Amino acid sequence: MVDAAKVKKAYKGRAKRCCCGCSGEYFYNGGYTGGDGPADQQRLERIVRRINKALADPDQPKDQTWNSGDHVAVEVGNRLYIAYFSE
Repeated sequence: MVDAAKVKKAYKGRAKRCCCGCSGEYFYNGGYTGGDGPADQQRLERIVRRINKALADPDQPKDQTWNSGDHVAVEVGNRLYIAYFSE
């Protein structure tokens, strides 16, 4: 499970597109600043809840879930959700 307190930023956007921000949005944890997005704790926590729900779902296809250590991503339908962890 992903802990929202350890997430520096989160992304939600179209699946199978780039993640530069042209097909989605970045949201930053209130304790961090940077990038082009606003500090939006509520939206970040909503993305983390969606990621956790998908990770707990036994029907979530494993080829649509990624965990590289510094981030975790899930594809749900036509949406991609990514949580990037603090250094």
